[in-house]
Amino acid sequence: MPKLAENWNQTTGTVDVVTYTSCDSVDLFVNSTKIGTKQSSDFATNGVMQWTNVPWNPASSRPSASRTARSGHRQHQDAGAPAKIMLKPDRTTLYADGNDASSIEVDIEDADGNPVFGATNTVEFAMTGPGRSLGIASGDWKNNEPFKATSRKAYQGKALVVIQSTLVPGTINLMVSSEGLTPALLTLTTQKQY
Repeated sequence: MPKLAENWNQTTGTVDVVTYTSCDSVDLFVNSTKIGTKQSSDFATNGVMQWTNVPWNPASSRPSASRTARSGHRQHQDAGAPAKIMLKPDRTTLYADGNDASSIEVDIEDADGNPVFGATNTVEFAMTGPGRSLGIASGDWKNNEPFKATSRKAYQGKALVVIQSTLVPGTINLMVSSEGLTPALLTLTTQKQY
């Protein structure tokens, strides 16, 4: 199955598209228009194929790959403008032992739920309940914002906050907001370990 590397927000012009596959060849389509075919043998053995100067269209891109008697495809939908925040915790129930923690991914999405990888909105974190923030980050190694803060500029449409329990069981409410975006609320439960 081919994988399409996501592109950033764009309004006009052309883009470079990268596909990853272990198949013999890949056809690239934008909507129903075939852009071209590339053979794996024309590229390095890592399965990376680059398509340059692809006419940008605010629609969907789909690579279709084939390998001797097998084929598959994966579709990618270009993102619109940033519209909302989505929270993805690795867990929502914690032990109230003062050590347990949840890592919460913050994603900026368009109105249709597509991730906006070019978003750099500043997101604000507000928390109530028996928990504490261990820090926030975005993955941008050039960013010198402090980890112990209540806001962070998103990088590639993402940020991360880590919430730790205290010794008190209860409910932790995390609100993540950004100007002009629909905010997100997450509830974590902390309970005694038996």
